[in-house]
Amino acid sequence: MARRHNGFHILAWAAIVGGILRLIEPLLGHALHGAALHIFYVLVDVFLILGFIGFGMAAGKPGKAGAAIGVIGLVLIRAGAATGQPLYQVGAALALVGGALVGMDILHRRARSGLAAVLLIGALVLGLAALLQTATPAAFAAGAAFGLGFVIEGFALL
Repeated sequence: MARRHNGFHILAWAAIVGGILRLIEPLLGHALHGAALHIFYVLVDVFLILGFIGFGMAAGKPGKAGAAIGVIGLVLIRAGAATGQPLYQVGAALALVGGALVGMDILHRRARSGLAAVLLIGALVLGLAALLQTATPAAFAAGAAFGLGFVIEGFALL
């Protein structure tokens, strides 16, 4: 049991790190180039995937489904980047839907991380709004809400 407990804490910390990396991505996305930028994006997605796994372990059925959908979305993003296929939009949409399902599960369970739930659900709403506009403020806000939601939920799971 202690081994699983320690592993769960690692997944919670991964969510925190992934969320922080997602929050600083707009800054580093302009500072890094080439292979360094690619490695940064891979690290963000790996930490977020591990965070989704931790969220799923703590969740009810809707949250588990959301975590699985989120993982699939992030894997599609990485697969698209590796193969040159245009999978980013589909993967990002799935990651946001997965996050929103995790958020709904948090609210349903009345977990103490209600702010994380609102942020994860809000990220989906902002992501949808980003599709309707030509500027990127909603997309930026969606990424920030998603990242901050991961940080807060990660700390709640610790």
